[in-house]
Amino acid sequence: MSAVQHLTTNGYKNSLPLCTPMLTSSHKENRVAWAKCYINDNWNKIVFTDETAFQLFQNTIKRWHKGARPTRPIPKDRCKIFAWGGFCRKGRTSLFCFRQIMDGKFYVEILDKHIPEINKLLGKRWQFQQDNDPKHTSRNFYRKMFHLYWTGPLIVLI
Repeated sequence: MSAVQHLTTNGYKNSLPLCTPMLTSSHKENRVAWAKCYINDNWNKIVFTDETAFQLFQNTIKRWHKGARPTRPIPKDRCKIFAWGGFCRKGRTSLFCFRQIMDGKFYVEILDKHIPEINKLLGKRWQFQQDNDPKHTSRNFYRKMFHLYWTGPLIVLI
């Protein structure tokens, strides 16, 4: 019996490990405290937003091999695509895809384009839910968005 057969018959697989966020004990405690603080809120008028990045041409396929490790050509300039979106109890915003690094100013531009969609879903009075990323709490955000649009309290996930 080969090593691969032995591993396979014993339930092993040849795969990459799953990625998970590295939350510290402090992060977890803050999240629990936040959840307890807002447990009785009315979530019908709250919109949740976030952004993420996708790396193109990332080698995520593990292979069994014999001899020299196989190579796979990868473009020199591997592309990253970013996506931003929001959702609420009544629906979702459109997905906004982009390639540039998001800063506070660009974040405000994205929100500005999506405010009409959110108003269509929830009306003029709604609450905004976001994480504590520095661009979400920048001066640009507060100057432009908070003072122009927000009628309810701002809720920030810790």
